[in-house]
Amino acid sequence: MTILLLTGFLVACTPIFSPDVIRQADETISPKLIQQDPEAYIGKIFLWGGVIFDTINTQDGTILRVMQTQLDFHKKPVHTTNLKGTFLKVISSDFLEPEIFMPGRKITVAGKFMGIETAPFG
Repeated sequence: MTILLLTGFLVACTPIFSPDVIRQADETISPKLIQQDPEAYIGKIFLWGGVIFDTINTQDGTILRVMQTQLDFHKKPVHTTNLKGTFLKVISSDFLEPEIFMPGRKITVAGKFMGIETAPFG
């Protein structure tokens, strides 16, 4: 399984990003495009969304594993029953409360692409 590594700002429920973050994000960059040439996108700013399927708190912050899906006009995840099959590993230096960032929750993420890792499924 290929996992895209991301660092970023996380928003559960209603996405609220500054206009500066929205301007910096290249919304034409898709996980599928990145998988074709990952090196070309390292450090690029993205704006993606999906459904959380795992939350892992560590001493350094929190890791979220997210199944990617489309965003609507308001930057909210949509079509969450028609998931893309791309897994995002979102790394936050902050502690994220697992009762808020729980499996099944929709999330929107803005941040930097860090690379790709391969992991066994499950």
